[in-house]
Amino acid sequence: MKPVRVLGIDPGIRGAFAVVELVPGSLNGKLITVKDFPLKELSKNKSKGSFKTRIDLRALSFLLEQYSAYVKIALIEEVGTVGTNADPFSSFTFGFATGSVHGILANIGVKIETIQPAVWKAGYGLSANKGESLRLAKKFFPEGEKFLSLKKHDGRAEAMLLAHFAAKNIRRV
Repeated sequence: MKPVRVLGIDPGIRGAFAVVELVPGSLNGKLITVKDFPLKELSKNKSKGSFKTRIDLRALSFLLEQYSAYVKIALIEEVGTVGTNADPFSSFTFGFATGSVHGILANIGVKIETIQPAVWKAGYGLSANKGESLRLAKKFFPEGEKFLSLKKHDGRAEAMLLAHFAAKNIRRV
Protein backbone atom coordinates (compact mmCIF):
# COMPACT_ATOMS: atom_id res chain seq x y z
CA MET A 1 0.00 0.00 0.00
CA LYS A 2 1.37 3.38 -1.07
CA PRO A 3 1.44 6.28 1.39
CA VAL A 4 -1.36 8.82 0.90
CA ARG A 5 -0.81 12.56 1.24
CA VAL A 6 -3.60 14.90 2.24
CA LEU A 7 -3.84 18.65 2.52
CA GLY A 8 -5.48 20.43 5.45
CA ILE A 9 -6.44 24.07 5.00
CA ASP A 10 -7.48 26.62 7.59
CA PRO A 11 -8.77 29.37 5.27
CA GLY A 12 -8.84 33.11 5.61
CA ILE A 13 -6.40 35.96 5.19
CA ARG A 14 -4.22 34.58 8.01
CA GLY A 15 -4.75 31.01 6.85
CA ALA A 16 -2.37 28.13 6.59
CA PHE A 17 -2.04 24.76 4.92
CA ALA A 18 -0.40 21.51 5.96
CA VAL A 19 0.48 18.36 4.03
CA VAL A 20 0.42 15.11 5.97
CA GLU A 21 1.42 11.68 4.72
CA LEU A 22 -0.48 8.74 6.08
CA VAL A 23 1.98 5.92 6.45
CA PRO A 24 0.44 2.44 6.50
CA GLY A 25 0.36 1.16 10.08
CA SER A 26 0.86 4.63 11.61
CA LEU A 27 -1.84 6.36 13.61
CA ASN A 28 -0.66 9.94 13.29
CA GLY A 29 0.97 10.28 9.92
CA LYS A 30 4.04 12.28 9.00
CA LEU A 31 4.07 16.04 8.64
CA ILE A 32 5.49 16.95 5.23
CA THR A 33 5.05 20.72 5.48
CA VAL A 34 3.02 23.48 7.09
CA LYS A 35 2.97 27.02 5.73
CA ASP A 36 1.13 30.28 6.27
CA PHE A 37 -0.63 31.74 3.27
CA PRO A 38 1.72 34.22 1.56
CA LEU A 39 0.44 37.79 1.77
CA LYS A 40 1.01 40.99 -0.14
CA GLU A 41 0.29 44.58 0.80
CA LEU A 42 -2.19 46.39 -1.39
CA SER A 43 -2.30 49.84 0.13
CA LYS A 44 -1.47 51.78 3.25
CA ASN A 45 -3.86 53.93 5.25
CA LYS A 46 -1.41 56.69 6.23
CA SER A 47 -3.71 58.25 8.83
CA LYS A 48 -4.09 54.93 10.70
CA GLY A 49 -0.69 53.47 9.88
CA SER A 50 -2.28 50.22 8.72
CA PHE A 51 -2.02 48.12 5.59
CA LYS A 52 -4.62 46.35 3.50
CA THR A 53 -3.38 42.88 2.68
CA ARG A 54 -4.58 40.04 0.50
CA ILE A 55 -3.36 36.57 -0.16
CA ASP A 56 -0.63 36.55 -2.78
CA LEU A 57 -2.51 34.26 -5.16
CA ARG A 58 0.42 33.66 -7.49
CA ALA A 59 2.70 32.63 -4.59
CA LEU A 60 0.00 30.46 -2.98
CA SER A 61 -0.76 28.78 -6.29
CA PHE A 62 2.95 28.04 -6.75
CA LEU A 63 3.22 26.58 -3.23
CA LEU A 64 0.13 24.38 -3.55
CA GLU A 65 1.08 23.20 -7.03
CA GLN A 66 4.37 21.85 -5.66
CA TYR A 67 2.38 19.27 -3.66
CA SER A 68 -0.54 18.65 -6.03
CA ALA A 69 0.92 15.57 -7.75
CA TYR A 70 1.21 13.79 -4.41
CA VAL A 71 -1.94 14.98 -2.66
CA LYS A 72 -5.06 12.83 -2.85
CA ILE A 73 -7.50 15.26 -1.25
CA ALA A 74 -7.71 18.69 0.38
CA LEU A 75 -9.90 19.14 3.43
CA ILE A 76 -10.87 22.79 3.92
CA GLU A 77 -12.54 24.13 7.01
CA GLU A 78 -15.95 25.49 6.05
CA VAL A 79 -16.77 28.53 8.12
CA GLY A 80 -20.36 29.65 7.65
CA THR A 81 -20.04 33.05 9.29
CA VAL A 82 -17.09 35.23 10.14
CA GLY A 83 -18.74 36.58 13.27
CA THR A 84 -21.63 38.77 14.25
CA ASN A 85 -19.37 41.74 14.95
CA ALA A 86 -17.30 41.37 11.78
CA ASP A 87 -17.14 44.40 9.57
CA PRO A 88 -18.06 43.96 5.90
CA PHE A 89 -14.44 44.37 4.76
CA SER A 90 -13.31 41.49 7.02
CA SER A 91 -16.13 39.29 5.76
CA PHE A 92 -15.24 40.08 2.16
CA THR A 93 -11.54 39.43 2.77
CA PHE A 94 -12.28 36.07 4.41
CA GLY A 95 -14.62 35.03 1.60
CA PHE A 96 -12.16 36.16 -1.06
CA ALA A 97 -9.36 34.15 0.57
CA THR A 98 -11.48 31.02 0.93
CA GLY A 99 -12.84 31.21 -2.61
CA SER A 100 -9.35 31.80 -3.99
CA VAL A 101 -8.07 28.64 -2.30
CA HIS A 102 -10.95 26.63 -3.80
CA GLY A 103 -10.19 28.05 -7.24
CA ILE A 104 -6.47 27.31 -7.03
CA LEU A 105 -7.06 23.71 -5.92
CA ALA A 106 -9.67 23.12 -8.61
CA ASN A 107 -7.30 24.51 -11.22
CA ILE A 108 -4.45 22.19 -10.21
CA GLY A 109 -6.73 19.15 -10.02
CA VAL A 110 -6.86 18.50 -6.27
CA LYS A 111 -10.11 17.00 -4.98
CA ILE A 112 -11.74 19.34 -2.47
CA GLU A 113 -13.84 18.43 0.54
CA THR A 114 -15.12 20.85 3.15
CA ILE A 115 -15.90 20.23 6.79
CA GLN A 116 -17.46 22.37 9.47
CA PRO A 117 -15.30 23.16 12.49
CA ALA A 118 -17.85 21.58 14.84
CA VAL A 119 -17.54 18.24 13.03
CA TRP A 120 -13.79 17.79 12.90
CA LYS A 121 -13.19 19.41 16.29
CA ALA A 122 -15.76 17.10 17.90
CA GLY A 123 -13.76 14.17 16.50
CA TYR A 124 -10.85 15.32 18.67
CA GLY A 125 -12.85 16.63 21.63
CA LEU A 126 -11.79 20.22 20.90
CA SER A 127 -13.68 23.39 21.67
CA ALA A 128 -13.27 26.77 19.98
CA ASN A 129 -10.22 27.40 22.22
CA LYS A 130 -7.28 27.79 19.83
CA GLY A 131 -4.81 26.78 22.56
CA GLU A 132 -6.30 23.29 22.54
CA SER A 133 -5.61 23.00 18.81
CA LEU A 134 -1.99 24.08 19.32
CA ARG A 135 -1.47 21.48 22.08
CA LEU A 136 -3.04 18.65 20.08
CA ALA A 137 -1.10 19.45 16.91
CA LYS A 138 2.14 19.37 18.93
CA LYS A 139 1.13 15.99 20.35
CA PHE A 140 0.33 14.46 16.95
CA PHE A 141 3.30 16.05 15.18
CA PRO A 142 6.20 16.56 17.61
CA GLU A 143 8.45 17.28 14.61
CA GLY A 144 6.20 20.22 13.78
CA GLU A 145 6.41 21.85 17.20
CA LYS A 146 8.93 24.40 15.87
CA PHE A 147 6.17 25.74 13.59
CA LEU A 148 3.79 26.23 16.52
CA SER A 149 5.83 28.36 18.91
CA LEU A 150 3.49 31.38 19.01
CA LYS A 151 -0.16 31.78 19.95
CA LYS A 152 -0.84 33.25 16.49
CA HIS A 153 0.20 29.92 14.92
CA ASP A 154 -3.23 28.46 15.66
CA GLY A 155 -4.02 28.53 11.92
CA ARG A 156 -1.02 26.29 11.29
CA ALA A 157 -2.12 23.97 14.09
CA GLU A 158 -5.64 23.71 12.72
CA ALA A 159 -4.35 23.08 9.19
CA MET A 160 -2.23 20.24 10.59
CA LEU A 161 -5.21 18.82 12.47
CA LEU A 162 -7.44 19.07 9.40
CA ALA A 163 -4.87 17.13 7.38
CA HIS A 164 -4.59 14.59 10.19
CA PHE A 165 -8.39 14.26 10.30
CA ALA A 166 -8.52 13.75 6.52
CA ALA A 167 -5.70 11.19 6.64
CA LYS A 168 -7.45 9.20 9.38
CA ASN A 169 -10.82 9.36 7.66
CA ILE A 170 -9.75 9.22 4.01
CA ARG A 171 -12.20 6.45 3.15
CA ARG A 172 -15.07 8.42 4.64
CA VAL A 173 -14.08 11.85 3.33
